[in-house]
Amino acid sequence: MGLRDAAASVPAKPIIAVVLGVTFLAAGWNGWTVYSFCTQRGALSSSLQVWADKAIAGFGTEFKLETATDFEWDQVRISQKVANPGTGQNCPFGLHWNNEKRAQMARAGELTLFGFLNKDRLVEIVDFDRAWADFETDGEAISREEARFVNVPGTLTLRRANPSPGQ
Repeated sequence: MGLRDAAASVPAKPIIAVVLGVTFLAAGWNGWTVYSFCTQRGALSSSLQVWADKAIAGFGTEFKLETATDFEWDQVRISQKVANPGTGQNCPFGLHWNNEKRAQMARAGELTLFGFLNKDRLVEIVDFDRAWADFETDGEAISREEARFVNVPGTLTLRRANPSPGQ
């Protein structure tokens, strides 16, 4: 019995079952990847919101941004009133803001993005709603050590605490 005869004797149905199985595995893998990404993105946004709430209520107390994160970074850029957030991972089922929600916030001037870098490489981008807090910053790179903020009394604005000259 040759190779051709062996291939001809394999029924088509097991091949269909294998193809369907591989398709379901690929779909499951993709779903898990989206779920993991979106829940992480949502958790980081929530962590920054809690941090901002504490900083605003802290009246004159310095709050280090590093306390809101659980990953390595050495610089952060805070970009406010982002006009075009681009298209990132679309987060379904309320896991985090979907692309439409982010675009609406951007058009309304309500979207702030935190870009966290480590060794000049972007490691995280975090969405932040300006209704939670405003920042007195121009999008410049702020070192981890310098990323300390205090509230501006009577407002929802946070400003850097004693920035170094030139920062």
